Amino acid sequence: MTTIYFFLGIIYLIISIALCAKFNMIANEKGYYGMSYFWLCFFLGLPGMILVAALPDGKRSNDSSSKSYSGADTTTWTCKNCSQVNPMTKITCSGCGKYR
Repeated sequence: MTTIYFFLGIIYLIISIALCAKFNMIANEKGYYGMSYFWLCFFLGLPGMILVAALPDGKRSNDSSSKSYSGADTTTWTCKNCSQVNPMTKITCSGCGKYR
C-alpha cells in the first residue's frame, strides 16, 4: 500500500514540475525572466499558476514606442520576442535566448 502512495507521489511531483516549467515559460514569453515564477507555481500550486497567467504583457509596453531609428542599422538586430537589441554576431538573443 505504501508503494502505491510512493509512486503516486512521484507521478504528482513529475506533473507538478512539468506544469511549473510551462508556466515559467509563459512568464518568460510575457517578459518576466528568472526562476522565481517556477518556484511561485511550485509552492503555491494553482493560485501561483493563476497569478502567472494574469501577468500583464511587459515586453511590448515600453520598447515599441520609445525607439525610433533614422536609418537601417546593420551592426545590431532587435529580437522580435523581447525587443532586446543584440549585435549581428550573435545568433540567439541575449535577453530571451530565441533565435533570430
